Amino acid sequence: MDSKDAKDAKDIDTPYERSLMLGYNQTYIVLEKDREEQGNEVLFRCGNWCYRGLVQFNGIRISTEEVPVLIPALQKQQGSLRYYCTSKSMPADSVFSKPAQYMEDAMEFIAHEISSDETDKELRKMASVFPWIDDDRAPTYFEMALSQVPDYMDKVSLIASKTYTRGLIIISIYYDRSIYFLLSAGEGDQPLLDVRFPDVSKHGQGLHINSYTDNVFGYKKLTLWHIVDPEPFSIRKDFPKLKTINVSTSNYEQTYCIMKSAWDNKTNQLSIHHDALFRFGSWCYAGRVQLTATIGLHDVPFVIPALRMQQSRLDYYCDVNQVPVTSPFAAALGYIHKITPSIEQHILRSEDTLKALIDRLSNMGLGESVSKWLEGDSAHSFFEFKLSPDQELATKLNNIEMIVTKAYYPSGIVTMTIFFQATVYVCVLEAAGENPLLDSRFPDISGKGRGYQLEAFGDGTEDWPELRKVSIWQTIGALEQEFKDKAASLADAKRATDERVAARELSADELRDTNDEAAGAKDVADRSAAAGPSDAKHSEAEAKRADDASPVATAHHHAHHAHQHAAVAEPAADDKLAAPSTGSPAKPLAGDKAAAEALFLRPKQALPHHLPKLDSLSHKLDDIRKTMGDNGLKAPWDLKGRPLGGGLGPLDSPGPLGKK
Repeated sequence: MDSKDAKDAKDIDTPYERSLMLGYNQTYIVLEKDREEQGNEVLFRCGNWCYRGLVQFNGIRISTEEVPVLIPALQKQQGSLRYYCTSKSMPADSVFSKPAQYMEDAMEFIAHEISSDETDKELRKMASVFPWIDDDRAPTYFEMALSQVPDYMDKVSLIASKTYTRGLIIISIYYDRSIYFLLSAGEGDQPLLDVRFPDVSKHGQGLHINSYTDNVFGYKKLTLWHIVDPEPFSIRKDFPKLKTINVSTSNYEQTYCIMKSAWDNKTNQLSIHHDALFRFGSWCYAGRVQLTATIGLHDVPFVIPALRMQQSRLDYYCDVNQVPVTSPFAAALGYIHKITPSIEQHILRSEDTLKALIDRLSNMGLGESVSKWLEGDSAHSFFEFKLSPDQELATKLNNIEMIVTKAYYPSGIVTMTIFFQATVYVCVLEAAGENPLLDSRFPDISGKGRGYQLEAFGDGTEDWPELRKVSIWQTIGALEQEFKDKAASLADAKRATDERVAARELSADELRDTNDEAAGAKDVADRSAAAGPSDAKHSEAEAKRADDASPVATAHHHAHHAHQHAAVAEPAADDKLAAPSTGSPAKPLAGDKAAAEALFLRPKQALPHHLPKLDSLSHKLDDIRKTMGDNGLKAPWDLKGRPLGGGLGPLDSPGPLGKK
């Protein structure tokens, strides 16, 4: 870097000049498309907060001529943007980091140039030639032509920025190796989110102000232009029609889609805030809610109540038949919608497999408890579908933490589906009577009892290529209760047996014992009469010891002893299941049976794996309740789930998901 380049760099980095960015700023950075079928990736800075996501500009060419409609179209899709970072903590390796810094540097340099004494003298001198220079009502803008740009700017299609500082509104636009710079008065109240940007594609007369050579920033020429268009901020075109997907169903559904707290899995900066979408029948609502940094299966029963407490943080997003393809939730909602028919078919097909399993185990003398489990309360069982997603699907679902769906069928069946870490869990329940329109109860499937593999697929199926294994599990709670009932039954049986044995012994020996006791009593009386008082007391003690040793007393002792040891009775033989022969459609899985047996075959202790995590969502509920209060229950929907105010279209999303 020569002395002139060093001077340019020093000028840009002076504290006074850098203060330009201390004002309120909103910036839009639009990248080139990676693939034609998807939208453009965008970063939107709104004050101190940055949001990121995909937007659609269908039918609109990205150019300076289309800027007046591009930015409003982007703002209409802000519901598809997720909170990314603060403006001061953008990751250094982010694709937006260097372009954002480059634009800030360029704005500082241009501001320095147009406010310099040299530029002021030049403008005063040329005002006599170009009267519009001194006309405050004449629309003008500065253009900085660039001779070269860094390689990282090749991926940038457009940058549009608006800054409010020192009573001025500064608009800057980067497009095709040129930076456009506009100044206007900004006194008084200003809208917090002003999406009006000018058309700078047409200009009239111009004034060359300065030229730059041999500088490391690529600045070439600074020019002041007079805008010919009398209304450069006007919007003259309709907004683009968005590409959407339809995830509507014939059944009534509630779906909760929760995204991971961090945008990138590589980051170690986790947050307790998550972007979430709630499908309530035919309408979708989205927002940013407070949970825990990470969510596990053990949190499922508490996730939905936690979301219900914060439903006021959700805004209407879209209709279920018009979910924008660029929505961060679109891939997840579309995938669950696609695989649901396959899940239903596998569950229906499992009925014959499970019946054959029960018959085979019954022939082996092992079917009683399995039959009682599978034919009992369906709330004690759940299906597990193990998946192996390909790279494309894994990328689409990479930022999804959990999906929870509850579907109500006309037949009276309710299914609860949970997607978590490439596994789908399904509970099938019977709906008795009327059900609440908004039901937040979900089962705990974090613990597995015993289970059986129903089907296995090496390469998936034709309609579900990611599927690898289908299993059915008994919940650990149901298995533990089964062991409790079995232990109590064994204790009752043993007590009844001991009492019957004692009764039989008493009836056989009763007559003999009565005669012996009478004879003994007569002998003791005769001896007492012949002996003194001290011998009489000794004889009474002997008589008491004889009573204690009688068959009746012995029977009572055995019954008490059996009751004390009932809790450690061994399970019945039908609980010790043997695996079916190789090649059978269903086989036992290694579950938590041993742990359950150990838990109920010895005195209870505070086991470490039974202690809830300190960051468990169940502990977080109280904090959320205190923070939100009754305000959190103010929902943006009516009693039927319809958006208040009649609802808006996908283009009318009120703001980015992570709005503060």
